[in-house]
Amino acid sequence: MQARLQIIRFPATLFAIVLALAAALSLGAVLGYTLKPSVPLSSTPQVVVVHDSGTALPGSDVCTWIDHKKAC
Repeated sequence: MQARLQIIRFPATLFAIVLALAAALSLGAVLGYTLKPSVPLSSTPQVVVVHDSGTALPGSDVCTWIDHKKAC
């Protein structure tokens, strides 16, 4: 009976692929955290005008004139 030396190779390709994937994920996470805006961007603000008197119609002018100036 003759003994044979069996060499088990280290899977270098698999190790390189796993290392590249981990590097890509960590680099993407760092860049995403760095480049994100510091405050959340909101849409354009909307102005809602509410008149005091309940009898004012939407098309009517509720402003008054005081000393040649319009006061609303």
